[in-house]
Amino acid sequence: MPVHFRYELVDGKGVLGSDAFRGRPTVVAFVATYDLASQAEARFLTGVLRKHGSRIHVAMIVLEPPENRPLVLAFRDALRLQYPVAMGDDALIAGEGPFGDVHAVPSVVVIDGESRMVWKHIGLSKEDEIENALKGL
Repeated sequence: MPVHFRYELVDGKGVLGSDAFRGRPTVVAFVATYDLASQAEARFLTGVLRKHGSRIHVAMIVLEPPENRPLVLAFRDALRLQYPVAMGDDALIAGEGPFGDVHAVPSVVVIDGESRMVWKHIGLSKEDEIENALKGL
C-alpha cells in the first residue's frame, strides 16, 4: 500500500511530499536535534546520497514541535545537509502518521519507486544497513 505524506520544509520554502519522490527509491530518516544518534544518522544519509546521487531521494523529518524550528535550521546548517529537511506534525510525532510508529529517534524507512514502504528500522541505521535495504530497488 502506498505511503502518502506531506510536511512543510523547515525553511518554509516548500513541502516534502510523497508525490515528488515517486519513481525513485527514497530514504527518509526521522530525527531530533537533541539526539546524538540523530546527528550520526544525518551523516550516514549523506554518505548514502553521495554514493547513489540522483538514483535515489533522501530526506529527513524532524520530530519536534514547530517552536523548535530555529533549532532545526541550526541542526541542518551545522551538519551542512544537502537533502530536504521537514518538520513532522503532531500525528507523526505521536507515532500515528502515515509511516506508523516511528516516533522514536532516529528511525529510517525506505520507500520504493511506487511509494510503498519496503523497510523500516527503529534506532540508528548505519550506512551499510541502508544500502542493504536499497538493494534491488
